[in-house]
Amino acid sequence: MTRRLPPRETLTVEFKSDLKKLPDRELIEALVCLANAEGGELWLGVEDDATPTGLHAEHRMLEGLAGMVAARTSPSLSV
Repeated sequence: MTRRLPPRETLTVEFKSDLKKLPDRELIEALVCLANAEGGELWLGVEDDATPTGLHAEHRMLEGLAGMVAARTSPSLSV
């Protein structure tokens, strides 16, 4: 299923640039904030103005990203 990029950030949609590799700490913080609120979607590789700019090479393996988040949160956050 192909998802469309939302036109803007909202309380449940967060965009994070990944051009210079978003630090793991900031990635996890954004996910935990969404999980502690109403839930939502984090769009990694998207600028604040909704321009897609892509993922850093170290964030392209999605399985590894999910494992890193689960390992660094307690209780484990499933993404």
